[in-house]
Amino acid sequence: GSQGAPGFAVNDQHYQGVIEALDAAGANYTIVADQPTDWSPESGEAVCANILTANPAVDVIFSFADPMSLGCARSTQAMGSAAKIISVTGGMQIGLDEVAAGGIYGGVCVRPGTMGRLLFDAIHQAVTSGNLQAGQYVGYELTPYTAANLADCVAEW
Repeated sequence: GSQGAPGFAVNDQHYQGVIEALDAAGANYTIVADQPTDWSPESGEAVCANILTANPAVDVIFSFADPMSLGCARSTQAMGSAAKIISVTGGMQIGLDEVAAGGIYGGVCVRPGTMGRLLFDAIHQAVTSGNLQAGQYVGYELTPYTAANLADCVAEW
């Protein structure tokens, strides 16, 4: 996998989520590499080139954000790899464009604007109703997408 910068809690959360989903699906897999980056396309390209050089038969690369996925796509294309790239935190316009072009297989549609509106609404409702409770979860449905259902993810960033 191509992680974000070292020290971000989201790295561990994404990694654990990928493992749990693979296990729940009964997938037969081996993780051959898991490297941090600085979230940039250049780091994603370097990490994926390293992964593919050491393990040319890799089938899937999970990248933790669209910018790194773009760089990873450059590596797979330059090396003639058939590895599919999945952006765990996708939905950026640059990532959606790359899915449409075939460089990234797909991702999970993250919607920061929607998240902000939901959080504001929850806070506003709690303050105006006087019903302030700590630790309430506010979330939304995450949409997986590929080129086949690209329209299901509207870029908000």
